[in-house]
Amino acid sequence: MSEHINQTATYDLHLHTYWSYDAEANPAYYFERARTLGVKCIAITEHHVLDSLPELLEIAQDFPDVMMIPSAELTVTTSIGAVDLLCYGFPSVLSSAVTQLLVAYHDWQRAYGSAISASFEAMGCPFSDEERLSLLRTYRPDKAIEFQGSTHVKGGIMRQFCVDRGYMESFKEWGGLMERAAQAVPFPKCPNVKDVVSAVKGDGVRVAIAHPHAYFDEGDVARMDLLREECGLDGV
Repeated sequence: MSEHINQTATYDLHLHTYWSYDAEANPAYYFERARTLGVKCIAITEHHVLDSLPELLEIAQDFPDVMMIPSAELTVTTSIGAVDLLCYGFPSVLSSAVTQLLVAYHDWQRAYGSAISASFEAMGCPFSDEERLSLLRTYRPDKAIEFQGSTHVKGGIMRQFCVDRGYMESFKEWGGLMERAAQAVPFPKCPNVKDVVSAVKGDGVRVAIAHPHAYFDEGDVARMDLLREECGLDGV
């Protein structure tokens, strides 16, 4: 959370904690920074899960001046590939459809991590499940790993691992390496957009697209309209 936020907005609606596979922030940090900077509303949008919500609700009791929206960033499979959706306003009691959806995301994260290890092994680049778990332990708390299992590893740490092992010479080769990995062992697709949007909207959740500059191909109106319709977007 930037020092300059209070100069431009009183809210921050896209944040991750150590409950996301690629983040390290303590949930309490955002409430403390929000109070310091005058930010009145935050949304902790964990990747694929609502696992931080019990902790967030407990912390929020000590910060009545900071509104917290129960949220998640759910990656979905669409006609153009994977797209990140910011989902805002989950109810305190989740429907069975959303509960099952979250189970599916937990399963997918573990399967995706396993596929990455298997694909590297298939390319002759040793990266066992045990090594992947060891990398996760370098930046994720034990309670998150115990709850979510062995997921995939965040990009920066994976890139450094591959350079250190000699699997690539520089970070610039990462995209090509992952393309070859996906050809060696196909990566499992995340849940389908129709299933995800139907489930969360059934619980009254609002859906917005994350990273619009990239997903909209820098302003392609036809692509905007396609994703607006396909993803049932309430906002950007």
